[in-house]
Amino acid sequence: MTERLNVYLNGRMAGVLDRDNALDVFSFRYLTAYLDMDGAIPISRSLPLKDVPFGTLESRTFFENLLPPEVVRRRLEKILHHDYRNTFAFLKELGGDCAGAISLYPDGIEPGKGEDVLRELTEDEADDVLTSLPSRPLLQGKVEGYRISVAGAQDKLVARLRGGAILLPLYGAASTHIIKPQMAICSKVVLSPLYDLLSTAVYPNLSPRMAMSIGGVWEFSEVRLESFDTFAAKCDINPKFVRGRIDRMLSTFPAAMKDVAEELSDGGHHSPVFGKIIEFAQRHMDQLRTNDSWKL
Repeated sequence: MTERLNVYLNGRMAGVLDRDNALDVFSFRYLTAYLDMDGAIPISRSLPLKDVPFGTLESRTFFENLLPPEVVRRRLEKILHHDYRNTFAFLKELGGDCAGAISLYPDGIEPGKGEDVLRELTEDEADDVLTSLPSRPLLQGKVEGYRISVAGAQDKLVARLRGGAILLPLYGAASTHIIKPQMAICSKVVLSPLYDLLSTAVYPNLSPRMAMSIGGVWEFSEVRLESFDTFAAKCDINPKFVRGRIDRMLSTFPAAMKDVAEELSDGGHHSPVFGKIIEFAQRHMDQLRTNDSWKL
């Protein structure tokens, strides 16, 4: 059995990529109409314009390099139910938005033709989609026609927002927003530094390491004022300025944290975790206050 994908360059069909499944043989050839077009350019220097097919070596080598690296494909194989070495199957799933100007589509689908196709999610569907992102990157294998650039194969969702609803852009339709939940790393989670500062350390199943270090220190229990001095030096900022900001934060944060917790509770969002966050933050503020080098 032979499978085929149509190859587009900047939205114009340039050729076809065939694969003989029984022999695992690849073949790419340019369309005659494309070769006859004024200003036609090759899709790659390794695949120059000519009217004879390219064999497996040239074809597979070029198109395989449009895919994510092996480490990403190994993760996706359990989701897409394709062996990570099955280049053609991955091109079929992900080739609609490869890195660069090249895209691959099966027969019947063309890039940028007609009106955008959008799939509106119900509230339950939106909750399920966002919850499953860490275990199902790119949303591949879950919503037919949904694509995201494989150049940045991460746990994120591209979407359109309209009237408070989330809509998935299908078959290359334009998006307006990127929704990126916290990233799963093995069994733990690491968030950006500002979130680390506020909340993650109170959850025992999350990594105690910050997403970025403060002066080379990765865990809050080890952060000292000298860590901020090192941070300031690396950023070419006067350490006295940084310590002044810390001093103001230490003076204002305790009351501000309690005000926020009370406001959330009054609004019906009470949670015992608020107290844990306040206790954790207070403990580390006290740690900075008692630092021997605190005085400027």
